[in-house]
Amino acid sequence: TKPLTAMKMWGFKWKKRATVDEYAGNKKDIPSSTVETEALEAVAKRYAGGWDIDRIFVDLGDASVINSIFAHAVDDYRLKTEAAVAKTIQEKATAVDGS
Repeated sequence: TKPLTAMKMWGFKWKKRATVDEYAGNKKDIPSSTVETEALEAVAKRYAGGWDIDRIFVDLGDASVINSIFAHAVDDYRLKTEAAVAKTIQEKATAVDGS
């Protein structure tokens, strides 16, 4: 994982995955296979929030309301981004047939 440094990201997905097989040992030929990837590109999603609150909570130095707002905002961000990631994983998942 790397920090986000631009709105676009690049990566890859496997089109043909690496495989292994049993090996006889003792300098016999090793099993080999070909691999193939496909380039991917995505744009980062943006999230934001703003709240209209009474200045009294800032002016009198009681940070509890402000802290609570930010704590709830962080929790909401976590829930929404986790849901978005889970949805993408389900949509893009490769079916496994068990063989």
